Amino acid sequence: DQLKTELNAQHCEEIKKLKKQFDEEKERWAAEPKETQESFEERIKEEKKKHNAELAQLKKDLQIKHDNDKEAAAKEASLREQQRLCEMQDQLKTELNAQHCEEIKKLKKQFDEEKERWAAEPKETQESFEERIKEEKKKHNAELAQLKKDLQIKHDNDKEAAAKEASLREQQRLCEMQDQLKTEL
Repeated sequence: DQLKTELNAQHCEEIKKLKKQFDEEKERWAAEPKETQESFEERIKEEKKKHNAELAQLKKDLQIKHDNDKEAAAKEASLREQQRLCEMQDQLKTELNAQHCEEIKKLKKQFDEEKERWAAEPKETQESFEERIKEEKKKHNAELAQLKKDLQIKHDNDKEAAAKEASLREQQRLCEMQDQLKTEL
């Protein structure tokens, strides 16, 4: 019973305090100027403007960040591609150097073999050289004479063919005129 009495007393005290707070809050609220529909709508418009401005700035900041990220990604991709190309170029240089070394070795071997073969051949004297030149000149002159002869024959044949063709065209023209004359008569 005593505990109940004490708890009731505590509850009463708390209820009095809360009621006092409530009354004070009610008085304070009653003393504040009331917001009209018009001022409420004006406040909402201002809030909306502020919100839209913040949103626009946020979009702008995001676009700048996006552009910067894209640019950074493009630069990074470009750098990776340059690096890859440099590596390929280095690899190609290495391969080409190896190929050149092989080719140079082959050519040197061929040159040495040719040099040995040439050294083993009998050397041409001034007399044999002049004799060879005379033979080449005779052969060349004979080929040239044959070529001139062939060209003259072709020229004569072409002239004959052109004359025949002109004669045929003339005969054709005369036949056409004769036919026309017959028709007119």
